[in-house]
Amino acid sequence: LIKDHKVHKNSQFPPHLVILATNFTACFSKVGYLGLKSVLDSHGINYTLFSINQASDLKTTLSRCQLNRALLSIFSIDVFNMCPSIKFSLIKKTVYFFSSNLPSKTRCTLNTCLKLIEFGMSSMLLSFHNKYYQYHCGDKDGERGLAIGGFESAFLADLVACYLLEAMIDLFGDEHPFKGMYRDDGIYVTNGK
Repeated sequence: LIKDHKVHKNSQFPPHLVILATNFTACFSKVGYLGLKSVLDSHGINYTLFSINQASDLKTTLSRCQLNRALLSIFSIDVFNMCPSIKFSLIKKTVYFFSSNLPSKTRCTLNTCLKLIEFGMSSMLLSFHNKYYQYHCGDKDGERGLAIGGFESAFLADLVACYLLEAMIDLFGDEHPFKGMYRDDGIYVTNGK
């Protein structure tokens, strides 16, 4: 996603401008993300089950739960560099998790959406002192991370966070008074010490 940046003095752009993709390739991630979201929405898949929309919602929800700290284990989640830490391979695994019960034709559509997103993610350019460079970090298949500020990045980061909290059920069981994510911060409350 290229944002319109104001030209500074002497018709120069800011010296450390990050461009996430060219105008042409940005549309691939955008179309892939919108397709992915549309398919998940149309099949009633709740990928926002653990999303906390406002920080104040967390306090309200927790106070309604009437938790007894002496009987619970509380895990605090603070993801360092969340977007760059979310690799395409994890996004793919997440989409496969949420689509595992969908018809095969629908899963093929999701695979196409993933290919569009992957192409967009691999087309990032960086600008440093008015010179442009292609971003090569994590060039191995599936190892490129989400761009901070990318059109699809916030949605995909939330989707992965929901998947990770779902996966914690395997570790800690289904009995949990609360779990949720707010951006890159989360909380997981489970019964027992």
